[in-house]
Amino acid sequence: MNPNETLFILVHDAWHGGWAWEKVAEEVAARGWNVVALDLPGHGLNPVRDNNYARLTLKAYAATVGWLAKTNPDMARLVLVGHGTAGPVLQLAAEQLGERVAGLVFVGAYILQDGESIAGQMPSEMYDFFKSLSDASPDGRLDMAQIGEFWRYNFCNDAQLQADDWLARLVPESAGPLFEKIQLKTFFQQAPPSAYLSFNEDMSLPPGEFHPRMPNKLGPYHHININAGHEGILTKPREVAEALVFLASQIFGGQGSEITGMRTEGIHDL
Repeated sequence: MNPNETLFILVHDAWHGGWAWEKVAEEVAARGWNVVALDLPGHGLNPVRDNNYARLTLKAYAATVGWLAKTNPDMARLVLVGHGTAGPVLQLAAEQLGERVAGLVFVGAYILQDGESIAGQMPSEMYDFFKSLSDASPDGRLDMAQIGEFWRYNFCNDAQLQADDWLARLVPESAGPLFEKIQLKTFFQQAPPSAYLSFNEDMSLPPGEFHPRMPNKLGPYHHININAGHEGILTKPREVAEALVFLASQIFGGQGSEITGMRTEGIHDL
């Protein structure tokens, strides 16, 4: 795969923005690859200004990824990378973009079957927590004031010193995408090569529960484990970047054919 004709598109988790990928993007670019970290609708430079959180959907998020791809027509090959709740966004975007997608990388992410929702894949206590907040919210908004402590100790458990700084940058999230049942038509029949980056200290998507249950839905996939909590893209940007570049250069690009198409469970620990 030619780095000059390849674009990494980094898609952030709920409540975050493209800023969360900043250090990873710098590391990927330093290795000679094209990379962009986008802001999904309602996040970062695209905040919700009219309290219309209902317009935020997985489909709208995927359309943003598609729009970014179309504005970069000179990039023949795309590697889509999604963190946490961005996993289903990658699945929808891959259906739209077809053969331009060279590979998908799910980073501590949800992966859904047709008709499933993100919330439906959560542990029961976590589901009940978000459902109660959603039911009590008149505009479907989940504010960090409501979930700050929950987030601090489940998503940022390995980086308490940085938690306050990151918490201050998180924005309200619509409950809609969490409970939206995804509609997938061709993803599992035509999915590009895929990889899963797991974080072995992730308390929100813990190993043994979410991994390997989430990526096992993909069929054959490549697995890289990183020693971090859920916010590993913030705490271990170099390791995440090295994993992405390895996948693009050795697997998604068609090299290393002796392992392409095989499950490479635990092939690398970073």
